[in-house]
Amino acid sequence: MTVITPIVNTVAPLTNVAIMQELVGRLRDRKPHLPGIGCFYGFSGYGKSIATTYAANKLDDRAVYVEARSTWTKKKFMDALLGELAPGVNYRSRPVYDLIEIAAEKLMTGRMVLFVDEADYVVDRGYIEIIRDLYEIANTPIILIGEEDLPVKLERYERLHNRMARPAPALPCTLDDARHLTRLYCDKVEIADDLLMHLLAEVTGCTRRVAANLDDIQEEGLRNGWDKVDRKLWGERKFNTGAVVARKRHS
Repeated sequence: MTVITPIVNTVAPLTNVAIMQELVGRLRDRKPHLPGIGCFYGFSGYGKSIATTYAANKLDDRAVYVEARSTWTKKKFMDALLGELAPGVNYRSRPVYDLIEIAAEKLMTGRMVLFVDEADYVVDRGYIEIIRDLYEIANTPIILIGEEDLPVKLERYERLHNRMARPAPALPCTLDDARHLTRLYCDKVEIADDLLMHLLAEVTGCTRRVAANLDDIQEEGLRNGWDKVDRKLWGERKFNTGAVVARKRHS
């Protein structure tokens, strides 16, 4: 049902995976009078998509995942959603209001959780009310995943906002997360905690950059014959922080 890349269970201990799992459980197990739209938000690179993919895979065929695009209209969004809910069935000639009814019926009968990634685009393109329509008909959990200011954007839509549960913020990569990522991506060279803490500070907790730099550390360690590397041994070597290094003009 949900066409997303599987992730092995080894990401389970990561902080943001646990936060998303808690949000999914809270919405699925909520009492009938409680709101069922969730929001998982945070800075780019914090691992929101990894956490979402893991949660969706755990639900198997009770999850449907749509990643919005910056150019999508409401019609394109609904086409994409129904492409996940009913692959191989062509609804493209139907008007949007019909597509909403069809999709909501499938969500309801399948008792599914709908994950909408890059939900900022849904707000910015002006069709966020579709989410409220789907929820009102299906009464199934819907989780919006987006950037750090997504909850503020959603406050402008009162009829949607008062159907939302408490937002769940994605958190910066922790030392425990970095240790676990080391076991996943840097299994040939041991990295001391003081170097991991230095890395976390340099990349400001961006999980994606932590993972990328761990690979660089391992390559450097293998080139130098290190079994273990700490802050002192690493020395003044630079990490990839995303900062652009200015080129000097030669006279």
